[in-house]
Amino acid sequence: MHIKELQKKYDYTINTFVNLPVYADSVLDSDECDEFVNLMESSSENYSDGFIGNKNSNSSVRVSKIKWIAPKDVQWLTDRLVNVVNFMNDKYYKFDLNGLCNFTPFQFIKYEDGGHYDWHIDQNITADEIYSTRRLSFTLQLSDTTDYEGGDLYVSGLNEPMRRDKGSLTIFPSHCRHQVTPVE
Repeated sequence: MHIKELQKKYDYTINTFVNLPVYADSVLDSDECDEFVNLMESSSENYSDGFIGNKNSNSSVRVSKIKWIAPKDVQWLTDRLVNVVNFMNDKYYKFDLNGLCNFTPFQFIKYEDGGHYDWHIDQNITADEIYSTRRLSFTLQLSDTTDYEGGDLYVSGLNEPMRRDKGSLTIFPSHCRHQVTPVE
């Protein structure tokens, strides 16, 4: 079904007024970033290969390692992210997030040499779904920008990468195409 038909049938609208990312500086300090990374690295869960869509693997599209963590398992981080995301949404996007800030599990993503994620959107609408409930996506920068080359986040419509200061949060509408360039 075409997106216009979905909008009519289910009264689902996409905020097309603001499709640009917004940036929140110093959401976490350096020690908090390191604490979270250490927690994830020491967790008993093994890394799995990053996948696309319905858990398919395609190295021409995505090469990464991921771990999943339930928001309730890092409540201190979830509370901070909910506050920032809600504030930025109220100020810039104005999406109806009522009940949607019960985040799905977080992806802790590790990009090693050659790791990347080609252009994609974060709304996975399939034939079995009416529409995606995901409105906003975000990336929390946990490492120092000098730790690697490449690995830049680009959002469609912008010709420069997003800032990647440690502890910063980049938020953008989930229907915006974006990519992570290969890590060198």
